[in-house]
Amino acid sequence: MTTPAPPLTIIQTLLSLLVGGDFGPAPLTSGTTVSQEGQYLVHIDATDCSNLQSVQNLTFYIDLTAPIVDDAALAGDAAPNPAWFKSPVGVTITAQDPKLRSTPGSPSDIAGSGVKEIRYFAVGAQPMGDSGNPIVVSGASAAFTVNVEGVTTITYWSVDNAGNASSP
Repeated sequence: MTTPAPPLTIIQTLLSLLVGGDFGPAPLTSGTTVSQEGQYLVHIDATDCSNLQSVQNLTFYIDLTAPIVDDAALAGDAAPNPAWFKSPVGVTITAQDPKLRSTPGSPSDIAGSGVKEIRYFAVGAQPMGDSGNPIVVSGASAAFTVNVEGVTTITYWSVDNAGNASSP
C-alpha cells in the first residue's frame, strides 16, 4: 500500500521584503546581499490558490565592530616607584561591545553581539599562556594575580560573539 502524495499547492502571491534600520521596506529578491552593520527583518507572505496564507518573519543582525577593552586595573601595595608593587598584583581586564547604533534618547538603539571572551598571555617573571595559545576566559571580565617578583608584561584583547577581535 502506498501513501498518496499530498496535493500540489501553487503559490498565487508571494511578498518578500527586507527592512533595515536605515531603509525599507524594500523588495527582497534572490541574490540580495546585505553587508551593512545593523538589524534586519526579512518578511515573507505567501498565499496559495486555495487562499491559504503563511507569514514568516526572521530578524538577523550584522555586527562588524570589535569590542573595546579597558585598561587593565591593577591592585596591590604600591612601591615608592609608581611602576612597581611590593605585593602580589591583582589584575582585572574588562571589555564591552559597543552598540551598533546609538541615538541619544531614542529607543531604537541596537546592541552589539556582546563580549564572548577575553584572551591574554604574559611574558617575563610570571609567564602565562603565549601568543599562539593565550589564556581564554569566557565573558566580559577576567581576573588573575601576578605573584612572582620581577617584570611581567601582559598582552590582552577581547572577542565578541560575532567573531570580531579588538587589537592586543
